[in-house]
Amino acid sequence: MKKSYTALATMLLVASSSVVSFANSNPEQVDKQEVKTENVEVVTPRTTTAIINANNVKLRAKPSTSGTVVKTLSKGTMVHHTGTIRYANGYYWYSVTHGGKNGWVAGNYLSFK
Repeated sequence: MKKSYTALATMLLVASSSVVSFANSNPEQVDKQEVKTENVEVVTPRTTTAIINANNVKLRAKPSTSGTVVKTLSKGTMVHHTGTIRYANGYYWYSVTHGGKNGWVAGNYLSFK
């Protein structure tokens, strides 16, 4: 069931430029989503592991190419996606944590297990 909500979230990200915020993947709460028009945000209730797939990937303080660089990550580094995805500056940004630091990485630099 969780995979179907992940697929739904992905379709919403691709199909819309609206903000969609899910409290969790509970079907009863999908009807209570908040929709705005600035960008897309999807929140899932679990942490997943991802691998950085390029060198010198920037972990940023906010989901934007102008966000302050918190840390630079090397190819092969394991990070934990903490559940939020936002669309900004032409990228899908994933909230991640690594080595006690929280931030955002553009999705094209992540490979999920």
